[in-house]
Amino acid sequence: QQSTAGSTITTTLPTTLPVVVVEGIENDMMSSNLLVDAEVQIIDHIPGRIYVEDEEEKDINYWEEPPDSRNNMKTKVDEKTKRTGISYATLNKLVQFLTDSEKDLSFMRTFFYTHHSFTPSSEALLKKFIQRYNVPASKAASQDDRYLSESRNRVCFAIKFWIEKCGWDFTGPEAEKVMEILNAFIDGPLSKDDLNLVKSLRTALNKNSKKKYNEDEKMSIFETNPPEPKVPRNVFSPLLSLKDIDELEIARQLTIIDFQLFCSILPTEFLRKGWLDTNNHKRSPHIKEMIKRSEECTNWVALTIMQAIDPRIRNARSKMFEKFIRVAEHLKIIRNFQTMFAVIAGLVHPSIAR
Repeated sequence: QQSTAGSTITTTLPTTLPVVVVEGIENDMMSSNLLVDAEVQIIDHIPGRIYVEDEEEKDINYWEEPPDSRNNMKTKVDEKTKRTGISYATLNKLVQFLTDSEKDLSFMRTFFYTHHSFTPSSEALLKKFIQRYNVPASKAASQDDRYLSESRNRVCFAIKFWIEKCGWDFTGPEAEKVMEILNAFIDGPLSKDDLNLVKSLRTALNKNSKKKYNEDEKMSIFETNPPEPKVPRNVFSPLLSLKDIDELEIARQLTIIDFQLFCSILPTEFLRKGWLDTNNHKRSPHIKEMIKRSEECTNWVALTIMQAIDPRIRNARSKMFEKFIRVAEHLKIIRNFQTMFAVIAGLVHPSIAR
């Protein structure tokens, strides 16, 4: 089993404004109270690390953001690609960069994958995009209609990209507030300005709502077919025990259970090792459940071996021990490494070693 998690962007300045910092950029404004997670890995091979300060963000309307300065943004030019990137920036400036005329899809993907580590919530981020879309009359008067139209198109493109790449932010009970804000935006200002943009966002939302029910898409990650079931002959017998079940079938059933848990993990749960946080039931609920499942599997293996006492079978515990070794071998073959290590942990459990 493999998972996709990521990093590249974010931190806060000593002020209360959130900013992005890319690893390797020296900045005299960074202080020792920044929390550095050196183990957050790379998303889509885009370099960087996440830094976050726990101070509460001071919310400033997008159009009230001060002019560019070292206090709210710093850019750099990549020597190889000649593209402009960001060393750090406030959330308002990040939204401006995302909706700029030059679409940087790599930056956009990284931003949305990791935004939970530097934005108060998905609702707060969506509100920033809506603020960006709703140009004040005083600003609109100095801009021509074509520029305003292109600017609003880019905002909608960013929101659509967000829905398509990080659809989990728009599904489930936790997304009710986000969907309420988004629907109000689509049915309100957007429907008055451009029906094509309305259709584009509605199409993306409809596709996203059906994604989690698409089992064919979920199963397409396998390179080979799963093993065929090996049902024991006495499957309906009340005397059925573990020793009657083939080791491959045990591995297959364990994998079926674990795979459902594995598929429920969201990429955002890997940010800043949220499962180690005291608030892990909110930040990484499914990873925590996966860890709990592994611990239960380890204890089950150890307990089953200890209870394998049968006067009719010589060396019953040794035979059960060997059976779980074969189960671990099958788990390795079908690449269920999480459960394989859980079984091995049960085999070397202190109660077994004694």
